[in-house]
Amino acid sequence: MRTSRSAVVLVAAAIALAGCASNGAPQATPAATPTAATSPTPTPTPTRDPAGPTRAFDGDCAGVFTDPSAVLGFDAVLRTLETPTGIGTLGGLRCSWTDVDDLWEGLSLAALPVQQVPDELRSRFEATACDWSYDTLYCHLAATVGGTWVMVSKASLDESGTVPDLAPVLAAALETAAAAPEPVAATPTADWWEPVDCAALEVTAAIAEVFAPATFEPGYPSAFGAWPTDELLAPTDQWCPWYSYDINEAIWMNLLPGAGSQWDDSDFEGATPVDVVGAQSAVLVPTADGEVLYATDGANVLRIQMSPIPLPDLAARIFAAMS
Repeated sequence: MRTSRSAVVLVAAAIALAGCASNGAPQATPAATPTAATSPTPTPTPTRDPAGPTRAFDGDCAGVFTDPSAVLGFDAVLRTLETPTGIGTLGGLRCSWTDVDDLWEGLSLAALPVQQVPDELRSRFEATACDWSYDTLYCHLAATVGGTWVMVSKASLDESGTVPDLAPVLAAALETAAAAPEPVAATPTADWWEPVDCAALEVTAAIAEVFAPATFEPGYPSAFGAWPTDELLAPTDQWCPWYSYDINEAIWMNLLPGAGSQWDDSDFEGATPVDVVGAQSAVLVPTADGEVLYATDGANVLRIQMSPIPLPDLAARIFAAMS
């Protein structure tokens, strides 16, 4: 079964936001430094947790290719947002590039510590493997250098099913990875959120009472094709979508356990700070599809991409439910 191009664009946008965006890891708040009795005690600010990850490619998508346009074969623009991600918590990185004039001409990359990648996943993409998701053909090729596993992926709307030559792109990425520090996943702490049942979270957060008698159900009416790394990222990037058929409204949000240590390194371009009860810091980030909220309690990050409830209000309910 195939769906409209607009649905695929929505998926691509969601991946880009999440991606390297892709694109999360732990963060703790240190105690304030003692000062003289006559001086006020400074407010603690989030700093990097020593248990935080070492990111693949040093966490820098811009450094993966010396000349992206030459390597990728199109006038490449990096589309990755420097925001907390679940793959980052695992020591990984996700990046995407598109043609400056054509968003459908592009390539994405995912990198992880090899210890985080199951043998089955590594062997599946030793040669280029492709799968259709609705009207889009996704092709992937991966390899390991040192302690870094790297996968490059390309999407195509060409219904002929032509398989792209990803080997030169992968070779260029591996060359950079070989010279970078080997990635290491963050060490979990007691402050990390545990996996939750999304249906139970909706009840605990009392979301339905906002729109009663309308109800929300877990899931989303359009199914999306799974990305190869989705399953292994689930512990550090849990997507909880809900949908109300009564009012035709959706809630999209991601729980990112341990992603707090990426907060200080994030570039929330154009962001506006907001107050969220239960959060240490929170911002609203403008995107082409509307505002996205990021909020952290210091150890974890909540990302909300879509909601009929004002985003800070919904975030406060989620933090209260997760506490």
